[in-house]
Amino acid sequence: MAIVVGSYVRSKANGRAGKVLMLHDDDLPYKVAFLDPHVLPHSDWFAKDAIEICQETAQKIEEEEKRKQAEEELAEKKAADAAAAQKKAKEEAAAAAAAKKKAEEEEAAAKKKAAEEAAAKKRAEEEAAAKKKAEEEAAAKKKAEEEAAARKRAEEEAARKKAEGEAAAKKKAEEEAAAGKKAAEEAAARKRAEEEAAAKKKTEEEAAARKRAEEEAAAKAKAEEEAMAKKKADEAAAAAAAKKKAEEEAAAKKKAEEEASAAKKIAEEEAAAKKKAEEEALVAKKKKAEEEAVAQKKTAEKAAAQKKAAEEAAAKASSPEPSDEDGATEPKAKADPKKKGGRSRKSASGEGAAAQA
Repeated sequence: MAIVVGSYVRSKANGRAGKVLMLHDDDLPYKVAFLDPHVLPHSDWFAKDAIEICQETAQKIEEEEKRKQAEEELAEKKAADAAAAQKKAKEEAAAAAAAKKKAEEEEAAAKKKAAEEAAAKKRAEEEAAAKKKAEEEAAAKKKAEEEAAARKRAEEEAARKKAEGEAAAKKKAEEEAAAGKKAAEEAAARKRAEEEAAAKKKTEEEAAARKRAEEEAAAKAKAEEEAMAKKKADEAAAAAAAKKKAEEEAAAKKKAEEEASAAKKIAEEEAAAKKKAEEEALVAKKKKAEEEAVAQKKTAEKAAAQKKAAEEAAAKASSPEPSDEDGATEPKAKADPKKKGGRSRKSASGEGAAAQA
């Protein structure tokens, strides 16, 4: 197999392995960069019969590159799985909220139906009541229906705002994930560009060093040490970039968790407010029922008083008249055809009113 630029070779003299960087047409055509940078020299020129193809080294390099690629693919898969799990959790939370809303609406409908049935029964029992009371009950029913409609509109508005908030949070999380992926790709591209620039610069420096090799041996050693120091600095910069990327991803994850917690807290506060409103409505309804019971009691007492007054008037009217000076008694007054049983129409109407009450 021919040796070309990029081939992995081994020195026959000392067994050091390296990669062919340059190829010239002279006595020492191959420039080899050794793969053990901790040993000097870092590179050297060789004759055609001084090196040989190293399949073992090429295989190791290829396996290392495959391993790095597999690690990168695994990291990307983990990130995608995490994003999918987060999306699934949000969808489950939305489904739970929808189920809760449906249950609350069904409960409100059942309560409304029960209230309407109770109102219908009450109206059937109070058909004999006065017109004013019927009008007051109709007004009360209308007010209750308006309040129920207003409460339902408020619940629907709250649900709509909640859905919009969840959609905005989901969109923001997706945008942040896309931004993180883009930043990672840009960082990788920047790192590759830096490595290529460093390799190009190193090649140029080594070519210049070869030209001055005979006269500036000491300068050559110094240049190689400076190249090693630069490589270490580049590696440190790459490590710092990777650390920064990890910190940014952790911050983005923390922010998404805080937003999810805030959304959950808002939902709980809305549920508490709704529960409070229902309790207040129940208290108002109970208070109104008590007031109506007191009014009915007063009406009954008033009717009883009227009945008693009518009975006393009837008893007084049926008693005998006193005699005159001669001792003769006046004939009894002719019975009023409008009276029956000694009671006036007024007392009868009073008793009827009391019976109705």
